[in-house]
Amino acid sequence: MTKKQPTRSNELEARRSSDISEIIGESALNTGRYLNKMAKSGLVQKPDKKKTFYEITEKGRQYLANPPEEIETEELERMTEWNHRGYD
Repeated sequence: MTKKQPTRSNELEARRSSDISEIIGESALNTGRYLNKMAKSGLVQKPDKKKTFYEITEKGRQYLANPPEEIETEELERMTEWNHRGYD
């Protein structure tokens, strides 16, 4: 997934996964996978567990302050604080 730098503070507000999918130009399925991995890594969170909105966490803001050129799945897995036990 190639990074997309936010240009305004409102781009960091909570968004639906379908909106994020459109913004980054990925399928809804891939976006859901990315968001799940980022949530497990502590970069985003769901403010309401019953809804599909995601928002960036403080850890995610710190990561965006100095992002790599591309974010690879393997990098997110290394950052993950959650024990995968086969879940992907």
